[in-house]
Amino acid sequence: MNAATGSACCSSTAAKGGSSLLTLLGVLMIIVGMLAIAAPMAAGEWAVWAIGILLGVAGVLRLLSAFHATSWGGGALRLLWGALTTVCAALVITNPIAGVFTLTLILAIYFVIQGISEIILALRMKPHVGWGWVLFNGIVALVLGLIIWCGWPLSGVWAIGTLLGINILFTGWCLIAARPRCCG
Repeated sequence: MNAATGSACCSSTAAKGGSSLLTLLGVLMIIVGMLAIAAPMAAGEWAVWAIGILLGVAGVLRLLSAFHATSWGGGALRLLWGALTTVCAALVITNPIAGVFTLTLILAIYFVIQGISEIILALRMKPHVGWGWVLFNGIVALVLGLIIWCGWPLSGVWAIGTLLGINILFTGWCLIAARPRCCG
């Protein structure tokens, strides 16, 4: 910590290397984010495909856990949930377009519920510090959810990939902006 300026300086090679790595990761994430925004349907399909793979792994693990249940009822329930999860995974993986449209509808419902909840929370928080930001975030989430909902099923073409791209893009910018600064 530099006493005169109050700022921390890093002089080690490891810190500089870490900063360079964060910058590189940030730039790559910005590029991936822009690609997802440019091709939202393809990005949405990839996201749904990844979800399908994760569901498949979870389904297989549930099926395997059924054989280690301590009771017949518990084992049967795990077997049922494992089979259902595995079937859902297979459906998502084999038909990612339908998965994109379904996930888009779920996302619209989520945003509407989030928006309403945050608006109510903000009104309860008033006049505490930050209540306006919570209200603003709630209104944005509600409007976004209604836009996706009213445009469904066509919003399935752009919503998941665009939102994923925006998230990746901003995460990349944050990695670059928040990386440790090193003194020369």
